[in-house]
Amino acid sequence: MKKRLLFKNSFFLTFSQVVSRAIGFLYYIFLARNLSLENFGIYTFTLAFVYNFFPVADFGLERLVLKEISRDHSKAQHYFSRLLPLRLILSFISLFLIAVLALILGQNRYQILCFLLFGLAIVPYNLTFLIASI
Repeated sequence: MKKRLLFKNSFFLTFSQVVSRAIGFLYYIFLARNLSLENFGIYTFTLAFVYNFFPVADFGLERLVLKEISRDHSKAQHYFSRLLPLRLILSFISLFLIAVLALILGQNRYQILCFLLFGLAIVPYNLTFLIASI
């Protein structure tokens, strides 16, 4: 019974990741065809810039939580209540670092706004991974 459940869960996880990546790929093609060359360049630069700050917001906590909860699942609520504020703080520190680095690099207002809007994705991303790890 457990092997069947493991296979079923693995299949759906793999399938969902393939579908998610396919949708992302098609979305990227859609943007490339519909945005001007300059705007598509801004979009890709913004993604590349902001994605560098996702590990700062995670700070290795996901692996730590997975390791500790696998040892003692009864502490899941404890870890969640302790790590939720920390993840939020790290997310906003990442947003602050994005803004500071953008100013240091001399980016224009439009580019800084793009960085911050894309950077806002760090908050739900971190919360999603916290919930998924618990």
